[in-house]
Amino acid sequence: MKKALIVRFLIVIAIVMSVCVVSATALLSSTEQNVRKSDMLTSLGLIRVIYEDETDHDYDLANRLSSLVGNARVSFINKDGTVFVDTYIDGEPDDNHSTREEIKQAELTGSGVAVRYSKTLGKNQIYAAMKVKDDDIIRISYNINSYMDFASMFIAPMLIAAAIGIIAGLIAVSSVARQIMKPINSISKAMSGMKYVGDEKVSAELEEIPSHKYPELDEFVTMFNFMRKSIQDNMKTLEDEREKERFILESLQDGVILYDNDLSVISINRAGLKLLGASDENCASTVPELARKPEIISGAEKAANEDRTVTIESTVDGRILLVQVFPVSKSGIDAMHGGLMVIRDVTDKRMSEQLKADFFANAGHELKTPLTAISGFAELLENGLVPKDKKDYYIGKILTEAKRMSTIISDILEISSLENKTTAEEVTDCKLSEICTAVKECLEPAASAKNVTIELSGDSFTVRAAYKHIYELVENIVSNAIKYNKDGGRVEITLHDVGETGCIYVRDNGIGIPKESLNRVFERFYRVDKGRSTKEGSTGLGLSIVKHIVNCYGGTVTLDSELGKGTLVCVRLPIVKNIME
Repeated sequence: MKKALIVRFLIVIAIVMSVCVVSATALLSSTEQNVRKSDMLTSLGLIRVIYEDETDHDYDLANRLSSLVGNARVSFINKDGTVFVDTYIDGEPDDNHSTREEIKQAELTGSGVAVRYSKTLGKNQIYAAMKVKDDDIIRISYNINSYMDFASMFIAPMLIAAAIGIIAGLIAVSSVARQIMKPINSISKAMSGMKYVGDEKVSAELEEIPSHKYPELDEFVTMFNFMRKSIQDNMKTLEDEREKERFILESLQDGVILYDNDLSVISINRAGLKLLGASDENCASTVPELARKPEIISGAEKAANEDRTVTIESTVDGRILLVQVFPVSKSGIDAMHGGLMVIRDVTDKRMSEQLKADFFANAGHELKTPLTAISGFAELLENGLVPKDKKDYYIGKILTEAKRMSTIISDILEISSLENKTTAEEVTDCKLSEICTAVKECLEPAASAKNVTIELSGDSFTVRAAYKHIYELVENIVSNAIKYNKDGGRVEITLHDVGETGCIYVRDNGIGIPKESLNRVFERFYRVDKGRSTKEGSTGLGLSIVKHIVNCYGGTVTLDSELGKGTLVCVRLPIVKNIME
């Protein structure tokens, strides 16, 4: 840097000298010309008076006028531009000066001035012309120094000054260079750490550079410190963005896996590990190690190598997974080719689809039975194949089966409206004690027929719901408790207010439910004992309707039973003070 400063200093000295010589030369030349022009016009004004007073305009007059204006060259010119007297030319001059600049100006404005090189005298001349009587023109001219003449005056002193300046400058530059290099070296050392920013081994906390006594360096230091702060802020922003991405990925319920063309895992979220049965501790580094399923591995390879989207359904640890693999490519310096795997648990969806399929199959089967009976009995009646004494019996059978089919259809529509929340029932404050009393009174005849007693006790609380739904909920549970009870059995309805929730307990000491059926009793058309259920007139939809009603109002229902000892059903519903309209 020191050498560079000295070279640049010498260049600056040379440029400054050149500019000074040119500027001084131009200034002196311009000043001389301006002074000469003013003096010459003044002199022309004086000699014009003499010229106009004289009658003989000859060489004697021209020489006398020349001596009056400092031995200037004097010329007399006719109005047609012909020179008839010139003190610098012997004999009769025959030049025509009508095209000369100063002559043209004098013709137009009365006077004119011009500077040019004179071929006659071989020197630079300054000319001044003025129009006199009879439209003649008198002109005077002087020799004038050129730019080179003035420049030659300055060359010697300028060279001496330059030599002195160079010697002094070299000493000063060397001293300044040493002083400047010291803080610059410290700045360079501090800045060298910037190239490691982003490296895991180096922190983004760069050291701040202190200010120096040179204002120019202070500005540089300020800029560096600003850059340092900007880098730190950017690094923090990038880290925040990474944290947001991590948070989003970790918050997803779907598994997300990014891998390269070699099937090496680049990124995976917690859901992906969980769905594939892996853990953070023993996380695999490749898709084959992670997935362990041939269909998933094959799909990952096809997406990466064939550049197409692949959809796979696979079962892992008893869960049904829908795996979609998208090809991913990135061009540029960090070029990458691989795939993005999105894993979704569709077990519940597939189970729901299966339940719907089972529902339609069961509904068809349940409706087919009464329809077959109705069709058969009606056909016998139509063909007159029924004895007269049996006719009323067959008609009764048709009506019974029609009512059964109507009940099934009504229950199906009820479940559908509860699932879709399209019921038109009015929501009101329902007092559970009054509803349970009404249900008890309604079912007393059926209970007496089976020698079963119904008991009601407990607290009084209110829920916000449709009266029909709560009545139907209690009726279905109590009705089942009566139907599947034994002779001399008992049904206990107990109400409890536990603060925010109201509980309805229905306990019986009937035949009970086998353990293997406890998880299915709320399914549509599911019956533990199909023969007995048909005999009792059950559609298999009662408890399913109960579950849908409870879900509709934000409650829960549980069932506990032991074969041969009885069943306990518990319904929990939010009480009225915690429900908003």
